[in-house]
Amino acid sequence: MIQSPYELTPEDNNPLDLVEDLAGHKNWHFERIHPHALTLQMAGQRAKYDVQLEWQDEFYALQGSCFINMPIDEKFSAIAADLLMNTNNNMWLGHFIIDEATRQPTFRYAMLLEHIPAGVSVEMVSDLIELMITECDRLYTTFQMLSEGNIANRETLFAAMMETVGEA
Repeated sequence: MIQSPYELTPEDNNPLDLVEDLAGHKNWHFERIHPHALTLQMAGQRAKYDVQLEWQDEFYALQGSCFINMPIDEKFSAIAADLLMNTNNNMWLGHFIIDEATRQPTFRYAMLLEHIPAGVSVEMVSDLIELMITECDRLYTTFQMLSEGNIANRETLFAAMMETVGEA
C-alpha cells in the first residue's frame, strides 16, 4: 500500500490530479490523456498491466479499468462468456469484461466518492489500483489459456479457475 499524506477535499474535485502528482513522485509511467482520464502502466506478479482511471464530475465517481494484454479470439466467445459469468457471479468488488474494441480481458471497478467526509486520499486510489492488479493476477493464467486456445470446454475452464494454496 502506498503511504502518503496527500488528500483531496470535495472542493479540489478531480482525484486524477492527486494520482498524477503521486505517479510523478513514484516515477511510475503514466500519461494524462485528458483532464478526466489518466493511464498508468503497473507491474503485477504475472504481467505488466495498463490501468486507466477516469473521473466523472457528474457522479463524483472514479472508475478504474485494468487491461490484460492478451486478446481473446472471437471463436472463444462462448467459453469467455461462461468464464465471465462464473467469475463475476462470485466477486464482491468489480467485474471482468472482454473489452469490445480490443477483445482484451479487463477488470473494472468504480468508486463513488461524493460522501467521503475527509476527501479522497491517496490510500483510497492505491487500494483501487491494488485491487485491480490483484484480480488480474488471480485470473491471468486462465485468460492466458483462453487466449492461446488451451481451454477447449467448460470442464477445462472451471479446472483452470480453481483457487490454489501456495505456489509450485
